[in-house]
Parts: sequence; C-alpha cells; structure tokens
Amino acid sequence: MEMEGLAFLAVIFILMVFRFFRGRGPDPDDFSYHIYKTEADGAPVEQVVRVQCPGVRHEDIEVKLIPNGCDVILHRRALPGLKEICWKHRFHFSLADGFFEFVEERMQLEHGFLILVLRAVNQDRTIRFAQHFQHFCMDAFDDELNWDYPTMDAAETSVGKAPKSADILSVAGSSKSTSLS
Repeated sequence: MEMEGLAFLAVIFILMVFRFFRGRGPDPDDFSYHIYKTEADGAPVEQVVRVQCPGVRHEDIEVKLIPNGCDVILHRRALPGLKEICWKHRFHFSLADGFFEFVEERMQLEHGFLILVLRAVNQDRTIRFAQHFQHFCMDAFDDELNWDYPTMDAAETSVGKAPKSADILSVAGSSKSTSLS
C-alpha cells in the first residue's frame, strides 16, 4: 500500500510540473546556444556554433575574432513582446582540440538562429626560404667583408654634404684599395 501511495504522489508531482511548464517556450531573453563538432578520422574538422537569438537583426551582431575562437555581442532592440537585451559570450576552443579559424562566408542569421563556423587549420607544415639563382642571393658575399663606408671628418660632418669618391674607406679583406686624404 505504501508503494502505491508513493507512486501516486510521484504522478501528481509530475503532472504539476508539466502544467507549470506547459505553454512556456524557451525564454526569449536568454540566447541559448549549442556547439556541434564535426570530425573526420577522430580529429575535429569544424566547430559549428548555433545561437538562438529571436528578434536580432544583421546589424545587431558583432563578432570579434580571437585566437582559436570568437567573442559574440548581440544587441537586440526592444520589440513588441521582446525586451531590449545585450548578450555577450566568448566561444573559445581548447588548443588540445586543434587550431581553428573563423569562416566568414559561412556566418548566417536565419529564422532567429545565428550560425558561426570555425574550421580546423593544419599547423603541421614546414616553411623554407625559396631557392634563388646565385646572382640573386643576397648572402653570397657576406663572408668577404667587402663593405664600403664613407669616412667622416669632424670638419666635414655638415648636413647635406656628400662624401667625395676619394673618401671611401674599404674594410680589411677587400680586393679594392683606396687612398684617403
């Protein structure tokens, strides 16, 4: 008899809770979101963020890009049945999941849902200097110490005075020799 009484009370409680929440949809003043992860071979390919934001227009959306994520600011103006609200949220993904970059061309706002897509970026790559022909190689003669510097006398250090050709000093090891006056 006691079990039947407890079961009856549980049913009454569930009905009361159901009546309380019946007719209530999601709170229009709370922008809920969900993040979907798409994977290939166990590695994440995309992070898709879907934000429910009724009454928000394109001009009410601001997305600031941060490393491996984005800051979203939604500012909805007051509408009939909806209050004015400014909602801010940072979507940041762990570096353990990989590197992600924001894909602008896939951002969309449709039927009260904002969709943001961040795509995985492959960071495993090697970068090298391009191969040049010998006559374009800037470091080919660095070991010869063949650099020319103008000499500066204290009396000739006026602004705008160009050095004379005889005033060129060669560094030791040069194949050229010049006289200094």
